[in-house]
Amino acid sequence: MILNKKAIKYSIHAQPNHPLAKLWGINDIDVPEWLDAEKYLIMIDGILRQILAEDNFIASFGGTYIDKFKNCLVVNTVDYSKIEELLALPKISPYNESLHFENVTTSIKQLKDYFQEITLIADKFINAVEPFNPKIIYATTQSVSQNMIRPRRRDVNSRDLDVKYLVMICTLQPQGIAMILRAAVKTIFFYSPWNSNSLVLPIGPIRFESRAVIRVDNENLDPQFVIRNDDANQYKELIIINDGTISSHYAHVCKSGVITHLTCGYALGDAGGPVFSFASEENLHSVDVYGIVVTVGLGICAVQSLDTILLNFRAELKFLKIFCLCEGS
Repeated sequence: MILNKKAIKYSIHAQPNHPLAKLWGINDIDVPEWLDAEKYLIMIDGILRQILAEDNFIASFGGTYIDKFKNCLVVNTVDYSKIEELLALPKISPYNESLHFENVTTSIKQLKDYFQEITLIADKFINAVEPFNPKIIYATTQSVSQNMIRPRRRDVNSRDLDVKYLVMICTLQPQGIAMILRAAVKTIFFYSPWNSNSLVLPIGPIRFESRAVIRVDNENLDPQFVIRNDDANQYKELIIINDGTISSHYAHVCKSGVITHLTCGYALGDAGGPVFSFASEENLHSVDVYGIVVTVGLGICAVQSLDTILLNFRAELKFLKIFCLCEGS
């Protein structure tokens, strides 16, 4: 491999531009290699998780997670006597060098049983207090993640804004109507740039209020399949090339929002912002979209998967095809 010396010198002394370089504490030039290594571990994890869910292993292991800094897939292990049997499997043996076994006391089966018990207790409590109409008190402060690329802005209150930037543009066939899908319900939507409280460009009204789908009536609006990243000197637009699901623990995930802008890792969320990961080490402008942020809490955010959103529209609104794109909230 031949590298340009000037490029190497620049990457060492310059501030990282790519969101993953900031998240992982590396130079921009190293991002493709790290992203490729992460995708390799995600691939192994996908194979291994299916095997660990089988009856022969589910009580002996406690799940997996990716350790990018050690470049391995960590396997939480309850019964070490099952490791040799696992490594001997034809589907696993080619990846033995990438696995690291860590001692834990709770298996996947036990975790599932505990979660089911907690769910039953919670349901009983909710049903018991419902006649009293309890007042739900929400936390008013939020802790800041250490992995957050950009600090949360305190000068703008998202609840005071009449508008949020468009989040998901959809063409719903057979009508062929352009739509915007949001996590929040509003009456009329406008386009508003980052760092602005002004209403710049009208978009249109909500078409189905219970679903927060907005019909795009403004002919001057030209939706693009991109996620915005205006704060960066490079990678200002991230091109959406696919959708999907993400299930590997400690795989990177990012979101773009009007308050916190683009952040990666365990970051605070903006309701309505797209959730995505970078798709290719060969094109660091490309991303896969997984869903949209629906709510935020103390150091966490909840995300509704794109699969669930589209399934709901197909089933209840009777659209045959839905072509969607996401933009920064």
